[in-house]
Amino acid sequence: MTQQLMNTKKAAVAFKSAKANGQTKDCYIKAGDCYLENKNLYHAGKCYEAAAFVCRDTGDLDDAVTYLDKAVELYREQGTTDSAAQAYEKAGEILAEEKPEKAIEFYVKAYEAMGLEDRPRQCCDLLNKAIKLMIKHRKLEEAAQAIKKSQEYYTELDQLGQVYRLTVALVLVQLSLGDLIAAEGAYGDCLSCPGFVDSDECTIAKVLLRAYDDGDQENANKVLNGIYIRHMENVYAHLARSIRVPGSVKKKEVSNVTENNDGEEATNGKEVGKNEEEEEGEDEYEGGIC
Repeated sequence: MTQQLMNTKKAAVAFKSAKANGQTKDCYIKAGDCYLENKNLYHAGKCYEAAAFVCRDTGDLDDAVTYLDKAVELYREQGTTDSAAQAYEKAGEILAEEKPEKAIEFYVKAYEAMGLEDRPRQCCDLLNKAIKLMIKHRKLEEAAQAIKKSQEYYTELDQLGQVYRLTVALVLVQLSLGDLIAAEGAYGDCLSCPGFVDSDECTIAKVLLRAYDDGDQENANKVLNGIYIRHMENVYAHLARSIRVPGSVKKKEVSNVTENNDGEEATNGKEVGKNEEEEEGEDEYEGGIC
């Protein structure tokens, strides 16, 4: 069996070099099946994972996911949770463009697996990938929950600057959902975080929330198009540009109507004055200059 496995893996490498993708995949699957028969779950998983990457290269994403799922099951059964998490992450990367919803699912599973291994830094990295996809594809409620979870991990890591930045991100997400109360809650929750009240992020969130509450799109835009948010990751900057303050359009319309009415009144007043002057002029010179 050992010699058969060695020959099969050598054949896979040779086929891969020759870019014979079909035969390469078949060899990896055959090798995985042999390892599985010998109860070597970890190496069986690695072979199925290799087969998945061949499927990815040929554009067969469904089969790629199938073999990655199979690899993950074996890693978890073997007790190598970190390998399972890495496989989930790879699956997310494979599917991010074509099947974002499935990619998000895999990223979440990856961070959950890393959480079991007590690896908060890796959890943050995986959550960030999931959050960006969620926002890009307007899954904002899910993004809000993921941001809160990420804040917990960064607090555990004592990386308070990241907690501040994620507070601004969460405010943007909640305002995009039109939920001012939740946005104010995100801001309020961070006020107890050491150093937040003296930070740029605190000022930005406070000014933005006030403008939103006042129905002031102009001042909101100064923050949303400002340098801080422009320098955030693209998904946040793009999200910020889509935020509209409720009531701001109506206020503008009312202002325009008021201006028009005032203008009409002024014009009418001018016409009345002009007519009066003309009438007075006619009376004064009614009998001629002499």
